[in-house]
Amino acid sequence: MSDQIHELSRLNGVAVEVGDNAILSTSVVDSEEKKDELMNVLSSYRNRKFSITQLHTADKEWGIVGELHRILFSEIDSGKILHLSTPLNPVLFFGPEPKYIDSERIILDRLPHLINMESWVHYCEIYNDLLEQKFQKFIPDAVEEYTLEGHLKHFRHEVHSSLLKQALERIALLFAQMNEVSGYRELVELEKELVRSREELFVGIESHYKVLIDITETIQVIEEMHPELLDIKRIGILLMHLLSKQVQEESQISWVQEQMLIELVNQELALTSVIMGENSGGRTKVALALRWAILSLVLSDGKDVVIEMVLHYEEGSHPLIQKLQAVFVENLQDLSGISSPSEQFKENDFRVNPEILSLFSNQMDPNEIKNLIFV
Repeated sequence: MSDQIHELSRLNGVAVEVGDNAILSTSVVDSEEKKDELMNVLSSYRNRKFSITQLHTADKEWGIVGELHRILFSEIDSGKILHLSTPLNPVLFFGPEPKYIDSERIILDRLPHLINMESWVHYCEIYNDLLEQKFQKFIPDAVEEYTLEGHLKHFRHEVHSSLLKQALERIALLFAQMNEVSGYRELVELEKELVRSREELFVGIESHYKVLIDITETIQVIEEMHPELLDIKRIGILLMHLLSKQVQEESQISWVQEQMLIELVNQELALTSVIMGENSGGRTKVALALRWAILSLVLSDGKDVVIEMVLHYEEGSHPLIQKLQAVFVENLQDLSGISSPSEQFKENDFRVNPEILSLFSNQMDPNEIKNLIFV
């Protein structure tokens, strides 16, 4: 079955169907009317939960990120929609390169991670549900197995922590209060409280990350005796790498690798991916083509091989990378015309970070690459 592309004209986007899976790309939902349209489109897909990756430039569009979170908050709070903020700056720059003092740079780097905390809590809840299903009838009879049981209990305790629950409840209350106030000072104070509550979630996610390391490493010790645990270990490793990007200041995971990891985790957890960005076509095209390539490679080459390639992508030596490049370029070509930049961003406004060039063959002409991305 060939892949299919459908236009989502009312959301200024497209849906790509690959086998039984789909990835959507839309403009930013900035009103209740657009939210209703989005929810109507999502209702036609078999997965009941959705992961929105919002691409943005934090220095210019932080208000848009916060507004989307507010509009979708009831769905985010319930875990139906997981909202991830992913700054575009590492890949696509708009206009002249801005200059910041250190304190401004710290804030701009920190806020996009903090707003993700509610959704990472829900990601870990979904994974914990899978762990509990998998180990429901698991009876430990060796030292390493008892060690694993201890780590699983620790992770369950962290996921259901009363401190996390209280922080989430406080965030929900703050959003309710923000909808009621109109004064600037009152709103600023509520925003500060919101940041403090998300900092508490951040501490919880740090603990989740550390326990995930323990779980995956312990499974690795016993996996020869328990091959039935390989799938749950695989998901844990993917989630662990994504959390490291959130909690480690010196994380080596690039934007390209992060996009591939998110797509793999979403597929493992039965989440339909939505890529969202202002001026949808021009600014989500690279992410959509990349994630589409990952789904295609999973079908053609197998999940384990693709995951191995993604986990070691930065080394640049995996034999599947050349095929990824070819499929990625083919996807960009298929999206040309369907998802083109709007008039508000001219070609000269864009600058491409060298990081994204890893997705193209060294033999490709730079002008050809530019046209593929921006046309």
